[in-house]
Amino acid sequence: MLSVSSVVKPYQLITIKINPMHLIETLTGEAARTLATTRIPFGPGFSAEEAQTIHTLELHGSSCNDPGPDYCEFRAIDAQGQAFPPRRITGY
Repeated sequence: MLSVSSVVKPYQLITIKINPMHLIETLTGEAARTLATTRIPFGPGFSAEEAQTIHTLELHGSSCNDPGPDYCEFRAIDAQGQAFPPRRITGY
């Protein structure tokens, strides 16, 4: 018969360092919709149909001093507060 102590293994705390995200800019209204349709690699490349429903567009990114690869991430939100899947572009 197994005892609990023979089944339970000690755990080890593992720290995973993920690139921090920095909010670079927040756009709303027509400015958000205009940037939303800008083609990759200069923007997120949302379709015109998707852009019509965007209320807010946030631009997040890594910093030159952050570990790992550099990137920009666009987060779009419609007028009801529903988020689109984020669009990440490598580099700045």
